[in-house]
Amino acid sequence: MVMEWKADKALVFGATGLIGSHLVKLLVKSKEYKEVILFTRKPLESTTPKVKVVTFDFDQWEGVEEYFTPSAKVFCCIGTTKAKTPGSEEYRKVDFGIPVKIAEFAARGSCRGMLVVSALGANEGSLNFYLKTKGQMEKEVEAKGIHETYFFRPALLLGERNEIRRGEDFGKMMNGILSPILFGNLKKYRGIEAAVVARAMLKVSRNGYPNMVIESDKIYDLGNA
Repeated sequence: MVMEWKADKALVFGATGLIGSHLVKLLVKSKEYKEVILFTRKPLESTTPKVKVVTFDFDQWEGVEEYFTPSAKVFCCIGTTKAKTPGSEEYRKVDFGIPVKIAEFAARGSCRGMLVVSALGANEGSLNFYLKTKGQMEKEVEAKGIHETYFFRPALLLGERNEIRRGEDFGKMMNGILSPILFGNLKKYRGIEAAVVARAMLKVSRNGYPNMVIESDKIYDLGNA
């Protein structure tokens, strides 16, 4: 007989980012998850016994694998920018290497699922380095064979960041101009609030979703339902 495990532990990578910070608040309030474990480079202060903060260097993964158990679901909100990591190798190390490493641990620990923030247009065959890297990441994570795997592909993320991203500021301005005329198949190109993405991730972690890849317009529907 196969034992069916219920996920009551959330492992969050990228907890201080735009999506991750919203997601953590939702997980703390949720009744399904009894424990929320945040993996961060810098120490964070936990304001509730439900949250545990694990500080470690993403180059050294010792002591991390023990948290990946059959009762856990993994939320990966890791991502960087060319401004932070201008070199292609360093960029790939974060956007490809870290999610794939997390997936390896999740597979070995028989975790109940893994939910990953990717990007609209992710495609391993793309000529765009950013989108190609995201597409390759999705393929490698899927290959790990985790019980439930979902890739969220949001368009331009909207929300207040702790850092200045000049390219995104221009994108947000253009989004405000173009959004009213983006309908039908073009709807997925509208900018989307990070809080909406976080709500969609929590909902899918609870109820599942018919497709492994969830495009931005579907994320919007899930997060606003």
